[in-house]
Amino acid sequence: MNTTALIRLAIAILMPASLCAADRIKIETKILESKVIKIPHNLAEAAKLKDVDLLSAPSITSEFSNNAKMEVIRDYQPPTATNQKFESSSTGVTVSVTPERKGEDIAFNGCLTITELVGEASNEHQAQSETLTRTIYFSGIQKKGEEGWFDLVNPPNGSTQKKITVWIRFEQPNAEQVTDSEVTPDPKADGAAKERASTGDEKIAWGKETYGLVANLRCLTTEPQLGEPIKFQIRVKNVSNEDVGLPSGDGSEKMSPCFWKFYFDDWEWEAGFHPSVRNDPLKPGKIADVFLGIQPPREGSYRVHAVFDTRDNPKPMRGEGDRLLRSNTIEVQIIDRR
Repeated sequence: MNTTALIRLAIAILMPASLCAADRIKIETKILESKVIKIPHNLAEAAKLKDVDLLSAPSITSEFSNNAKMEVIRDYQPPTATNQKFESSSTGVTVSVTPERKGEDIAFNGCLTITELVGEASNEHQAQSETLTRTIYFSGIQKKGEEGWFDLVNPPNGSTQKKITVWIRFEQPNAEQVTDSEVTPDPKADGAAKERASTGDEKIAWGKETYGLVANLRCLTTEPQLGEPIKFQIRVKNVSNEDVGLPSGDGSEKMSPCFWKFYFDDWEWEAGFHPSVRNDPLKPGKIADVFLGIQPPREGSYRVHAVFDTRDNPKPMRGEGDRLLRSNTIEVQIIDRR
């Protein structure tokens, strides 16, 4: 199966830096699934059950009354028996939540959509594939810090569909947001700040080394426009003398996009965890990359950088000190041409 990892984000309005923490709310979600048992409404108990998987755990800091949409999806190209290709589709998880103030509580409407590949088969003369999409609409009133649980209606007996449960919690974000946009290039990164790629004349700006790794972020969309996805590429290079493990996704992926956080000035977004992630060794001098798409809802100029917390690695890295792998910082100008 030929797929490309892609994470997209859409939110009604990006928050300006002048907004204080009281104007924003952090939305945390976890999507759990099981093939055989009913999922308990207790995270500690669910974590002990081998038949319960954490499908995804996206979270985002949003402004009240805004529709925050989080997607952890993968582009899927159906197989064909001809030279003509089908239009690509997406599989994965999409969560959208709109929080509102209701006295001291938080009222919210939400929607979860899960699209998964059921199966595919092909031979010399035929090709076929099937995807399944399930949607749950949920709404409620909660206090900050309170846990909410919503179960997708259990599939009928004999069905191969999985049981799905949504966990949601609202928290007040910290007053101090991560604004460490300036990243000092590391002198160990083969010539410090700039490196000439072996495949051409491109110069790569690396961030500071962390546990033998350096990261680079670049925007692949030449003229970012409002209403259209902006494609980013994150590259990670091993500048040490030994193998360094990276969390990798399905298939041929060498690095999973689900562990990276994006910072647009003082606003942050992070993806969720994928249960099938594995630890894949990156050889000395080698580069792994991943592509992410973000659809910005507002025009303007932003300083953007990406961060990977090495403590989230399936095989945590040893040692002390700063555990955050930070990319370089880039300027992204979004123009409204509509």
